Amino acid sequence: AAARSLVTVALCVPGRDDRPALGVLQLRDKKDGGSFTAGDLKLVQAIASEEKVQGVDQNLLNLEGMDTALAAKLAEGGVKTRDDLADLAGDELSELTGIDDERAKGLIMAARAHWFVDEPVEPAAVRKEAS
Repeated sequence: AAARSLVTVALCVPGRDDRPALGVLQLRDKKDGGSFTAGDLKLVQAIASEEKVQGVDQNLLNLEGMDTALAAKLAEGGVKTRDDLADLAGDELSELTGIDDERAKGLIMAARAHWFVDEPVEPAAVRKEAS
């Protein structure tokens, strides 16, 4: 009889806010009896990263230059909205995430861009201001 692989890969998913850890993702004994690959580990890490960004505002996730790994680091640091990111200084963002200053500045400016977009004014609001 062929020896069965007992290789186990466990990856803990940190808790969010003040809640305890969500659980453990664990791979045991590949169905085909083979060894786990770097691709298997990458898949488990991607699943864990997706869990970490739960509760992060979609506008933050959609920013140009944002990726899931970076969003997970931001969420761990309490940055969950575009405005949370926009309120940071470049050096704060670099320290929190480990990204370089140029990328940090670019992300912050992208997060602030919506502050400078003129929103359409309702005609009724214009009439009220005129009276």
